[in-house]
Amino acid sequence: MCEQGYHLVQHCSATHPTKCALCNHGLYTEFWNFVANCLICDTCADNQVISHQCSPSQNTKCVCKEGYFWNRYFCQRHKMCGSGYGVKTKGTPYEDTECELCQRGFYAAGKPGHATLQQYTDCKTNGLITVLKGKTWHDAICASCDNVHKGDPKKSYILNRLHYILPKYVYVCLCVSS
Repeated sequence: MCEQGYHLVQHCSATHPTKCALCNHGLYTEFWNFVANCLICDTCADNQVISHQCSPSQNTKCVCKEGYFWNRYFCQRHKMCGSGYGVKTKGTPYEDTECELCQRGFYAAGKPGHATLQQYTDCKTNGLITVLKGKTWHDAICASCDNVHKGDPKKSYILNRLHYILPKYVYVCLCVSS
């Protein structure tokens, strides 16, 4: 019998022991055996990468590449979490991404498909005014009256773009009344 990494060349007899030979490059045997020829090493399929190179005693091991998981017969792209959903469990080479719906008071923060759930910023706690309430796809937008009147570049950038969503008098009135 030949050990792993070897194949049978000649069976034993009363006058000589079993003759075995090392498997050539690209061939293997993983178990003790009596096979005349080593097996051909596997090649990785589409969307797979080699995790362990073939050796005389072990076949090639493949794993799904980044962004894919093994779905019974092939590597499939990980699910992208939709708007209003965050990543509950990041996908691995063996399991798909698991998404969860944003609960009240939370939004999906980050790149689409890779967002995590974050709690809305509490403007009042930070001494600011809520200019726009948070939604499942964005955080609350906060500002102070000083930001509006003095033109803080960071806050003004946000506020100047709010005219697409809110008429200017809404956030100006918030500052006058506070």
